[in-house]
Amino acid sequence: MSTEPCTRSREVDEVEFVLPVKVGATLFWSVVSAQSVRSLFPLTRFFGLEDGLLVLAHALKSASHLFFGGAGLGSTTGIPLASKRGLLFLGKLLGWGTVLLLSYCPIGRLAFATPLKMLLVKLQKKLVVHGTPDSVSRSSSTATIASEAISSFRVIVSMAKMPQGALCLANAVLFPMLRSLLSSAATQQQVGYPLGTIFKLLGSIVSVLQASLTVVSLTCTYTQLFPRHLIPSNPWKSLQADTHYKLAPVSHRKVGVLICNLGTPTSPAPNDVAAFLKPFLSDRRVVEITPLVWRFLLNYIIIPRRKYTSGKLYRRLFHTTNSVTSPLTYHTRQFVETIEGVLGDDYVVLEGMRYGEPSIENQLDVLKEKRCEQIIVFPKYPQYSGTTSASIYDDVFESLRKYRFVPSIHVVAPYYDADEYVDSLVHVTTKFLQANHVTAFTTSEEVIHDNGSEEGVVLVDKFIISFHGIPERYHTRGDPYPYHCEATAKAFANKMNWTQDMWIMTYQSIFGRDPWLKPATDETLQSLAENGAKRVVVVCPGFLTDCLETVDENGTENAKIFHEHGGEELLLVPCLNSDEFWCKQAAMLIKRDARGWMHNN
Repeated sequence: MSTEPCTRSREVDEVEFVLPVKVGATLFWSVVSAQSVRSLFPLTRFFGLEDGLLVLAHALKSASHLFFGGAGLGSTTGIPLASKRGLLFLGKLLGWGTVLLLSYCPIGRLAFATPLKMLLVKLQKKLVVHGTPDSVSRSSSTATIASEAISSFRVIVSMAKMPQGALCLANAVLFPMLRSLLSSAATQQQVGYPLGTIFKLLGSIVSVLQASLTVVSLTCTYTQLFPRHLIPSNPWKSLQADTHYKLAPVSHRKVGVLICNLGTPTSPAPNDVAAFLKPFLSDRRVVEITPLVWRFLLNYIIIPRRKYTSGKLYRRLFHTTNSVTSPLTYHTRQFVETIEGVLGDDYVVLEGMRYGEPSIENQLDVLKEKRCEQIIVFPKYPQYSGTTSASIYDDVFESLRKYRFVPSIHVVAPYYDADEYVDSLVHVTTKFLQANHVTAFTTSEEVIHDNGSEEGVVLVDKFIISFHGIPERYHTRGDPYPYHCEATAKAFANKMNWTQDMWIMTYQSIFGRDPWLKPATDETLQSLAENGAKRVVVVCPGFLTDCLETVDENGTENAKIFHEHGGEELLLVPCLNSDEFWCKQAAMLIKRDARGWMHNN
C-alpha cells in the first residue's frame, strides 16, 4: 500500500477554466450581484447611512471650530456621536460590520464560493469530455460560437440549480418583493399592534438576509474573476514534496551542519557598514535599552556617525587578507571547507551569519533543499552569553517557524572547557610562541626591566588572555559568561603550564558608558607598560576567527596604547581560524553531537 498521488487539491487550486465556464459563471453571478445591490438602495435609512452622514458632518463641524475658530462649517448641522442617536448609529455600525464580515467569511467563502468552485471543476470535466474546446483548441477553429454559447447557458442553469445559487437568485428577485409586502402590511391601518410589530420584525429579518446574501453574491462574483483567492493562505515556506528522500533509510540521510558566526560587513563602504550595524545593534539580546529610545539614538545619532568611523577600521581590516573579504569571512569559509573534508560525505557543512550574509535563514533553506532532516547548529562561541549564543538560537528557531516540515535540530552546547577546544588553543598558541622564539618568561625584578632577545630567546613579561566584554548588568541578571571565560582561562593556562603570576584574564571591546566586566584589556596593557613591562603576549580564546576585535583592536589599537606608555612589543596570537588540528577537534565535537543520527559513528 502507498499514498495515492496528491492530484485533487492541485486540480482545484491550479485549475484554468475554459471560456464557456468562465462566461457562464461570471454572467450569472454578476447579474445576481448587481440586482441584489440595487435592491438594497431603499434600505439606506435602515442601515444607518443617513445618520452616519450626519455624524460625519458634526465631526467636521467640530474640527472646523477647533482649527479655524468656527469658520468654514459653522452652519453645518449634524448628530453628536455622544448623543442617543449617535450611539444608536455606532451600534448599527458594529452590528452591520459583523454581519458583513461573517457574510464574507465563513459564509461567503466556505459555504458558497468553495462549493461553487468545486461545481465548476466538475462542469469543466464534463464539458471537456463532451468535446467542448478549451482556449488552446479554440485557436484551431474546431469549436463554433453556438456550441460555446450553449455550454455557457448550461453553466448558468447549473449555477441556478445549486442550492447556493438558488438562494442568491431568490435574494435578488423574491426577497425585495417579500420585504415590500411585509412593509406594506405593517403600515396598513387595519393591522393592530401585535401583528404590525411582527410584520416589521419579519421585514427587518428579511433586510438583514438581503444584506448578508448580497455580500455572499459579491464574494461568488469575485471568485469567478479571481479563483485563486479561495486557495488557503500558506504561512509556511513552500518546498517541493519529494517522496524519494522520505522513504530513504535513516542511515542514508545526510546531517546538516550550520557553522554560526556573528557576521561582518560585505565591504568597508559606509552604506554596507550601516547595513551591518543596524540589525546588530538593534538586537535586544545585544542592547537592552528600551527600543523606543534606542532606535532613535541608533538610527539618527549612532549609525550616521559610526558607519564612517567603523568604516575606516574595516577598511584597514580588509587589507589584512589577500581577498576582497574580511578576515572573518575568509577564515570562516576556509574552516567550513576544511571541516567538511574532515567530516566526510555524510555531512553537509555551511556557514551562516547572525548579521549579514550568508544569513542563517538562507543557509537553513539550502540545508533543507539538500534533504538534511537533521541539522547540527555549531555556534562559534565557546563561552555562552545571551548577547551571542542566545541570539544565534533566536535566529535559528525563528527561521524554523516558517517550515511546514521542521528538521530535527541539535545545538552544540557551550564547549568552553571541552578538551577538543582547549587542546586546540594550546596547539595554536604553542606553535605561535615557537615561531616567535618565545621560550622564556621573566619573573625576577632584575631582568624585568632589561629583558629582550638573548641568543634568539624572546623574554615575555605577561601573557594576557583577553575575552570580549559584556555589561556587568547582563551578568548580574543571570548571564554566566564570565564564569565560562574564567573556566576557559584556567584550563588553558594549566595546559600551557603557566603559573598564576604569568598570566592575567581581561575583557575588551567596551562600548557605551554602562559598567562592563573588568579588568579591561586596554587599561591592563597601559598599567603593565607604565610598570615597566616591555613585551606581552595576547591570546583571545573567545574569538575562534580573526576579526576586527582581534586583528585591529588588539593588534593595532591596544598595541599602540602599550607602546605609548613604554611597552616595546605586543605579540598577538592568531585565532584558531581554520587550523588543521582545530578542524579535526571541532569535527569530533560535531560527531559527538551527531551520535544516534549517524549509524556509522
